[in-house]
Amino acid sequence: MAEAAPKKPAQASESVRMAILCAVGTMLANGIFFVLSYAYYKAHATNAAVGAGIGDVYVMDVKAMANAREAFLVLTLIGGALAYVATRVPREFGHGLALLLGLANLAAAYGAFDKSLPMVMPVTLLVAGLVMPVLVYLSWQKSRSAWAFLIALVAVFGGIGFFGAPKVRQLVGIGLWTAMIMPMLTIETVIALAVIRRDYAR
Repeated sequence: MAEAAPKKPAQASESVRMAILCAVGTMLANGIFFVLSYAYYKAHATNAAVGAGIGDVYVMDVKAMANAREAFLVLTLIGGALAYVATRVPREFGHGLALLLGLANLAAAYGAFDKSLPMVMPVTLLVAGLVMPVLVYLSWQKSRSAWAFLIALVAVFGGIGFFGAPKVRQLVGIGLWTAMIMPMLTIETVIALAVIRRDYAR
């Protein structure tokens, strides 16, 4: 008991440091998005004076821009909070999310088969959905190869999901920010699994 006492201030300091990093990252992401969203909606402004003979008068969709910023803020706040949790209990959090992603892939595979989407998508989702839970179990048992394969698989799906979110939105008929939830969870999973890399040093 006497040896554990000196570690508490260090643990508290590390916890505060990670909270600050997550908060700064969230604010930075929103600052960048604030600028980029303005540039995007300005570039897609509509000409409100077409046919009126008064010259070009372009109007930005301010409401849509505000909604996009609000949705991004909520998404990044959730992401920042999850990133903090991922650094505090990385082993449980990372494996739990990876298992959840595997089950989500199985559900998505069923939906893709049901909607008769191109065969590559449902088969890929089905294989990933079957493999992920097995890798989670083996990684939990401290298998280095399973951990490496799992983190690589999740990272690949995260990248595909991030850049494919607009297409998923169109195919499934959901909002863009809803389509971004799954890629965000894969990023959190990768963070959590990467934090515990020292557990697989041997």
